[in-house]
Amino acid sequence: MDGSTSWCPLRNICLIENYSETKRDVLILATPDTSGIIEYSVFKTDWGWMSVAGSSKGLVGVTLPESSESSALTSINSLHPASQANDSRFKHLAEMLRMYFQGARISFDEQPIDISRATPFVQKVWMITRQIPFGEIRTYSWVAARFGTSGFRAVGQAMSRNPLPIVVPCHRVIYSTGTIGGYGGGLDIKRRLLSLEGLSIPYNVRESNTGLL
Repeated sequence: MDGSTSWCPLRNICLIENYSETKRDVLILATPDTSGIIEYSVFKTDWGWMSVAGSSKGLVGVTLPESSESSALTSINSLHPASQANDSRFKHLAEMLRMYFQGARISFDEQPIDISRATPFVQKVWMITRQIPFGEIRTYSWVAARFGTSGFRAVGQAMSRNPLPIVVPCHRVIYSTGTIGGYGGGLDIKRRLLSLEGLSIPYNVRESNTGLL
């Protein structure tokens, strides 16, 4: 896949521009990461138990709130079966997520992430989605237009494979009709997340001079 590269220092990742929309573009390597040690932590929030995991490069997984500690542990171990517990490493992130689920306006922009196992197309979709601020909504078409394609369906497929919900806030992306769209964690929790940020569905999507929607 041809394209020029650009560097995003804040998010510590190299991006590739000018993608063709092909089925191959939205695939992610599904085999477990065996290139290094993966560490994880399980913790409780007001919404339930969560887990996070990270490589030496950054965050590789976030699970949405579940009803029990054992469920959260099972979820992260199924994604990263050889991972090792390290609560101290993720103490700050866990506190940020607790505050987020209490309704605080939290940004995760400074959190290093490792999405190297995704294809360049998917990486680009996630990185664009990561820039959507708390309490704001964008459309799948808006995301697609950021790198010169009308392939909003491919964008939706890429978001459905997002391993870092909340940190990469794909819940803030909806259909251009103002309806909710899809969500890997289920539509009920997507509605709850939007409501937590002061947003409701159906949403009145308007074109703006700044091209935000």
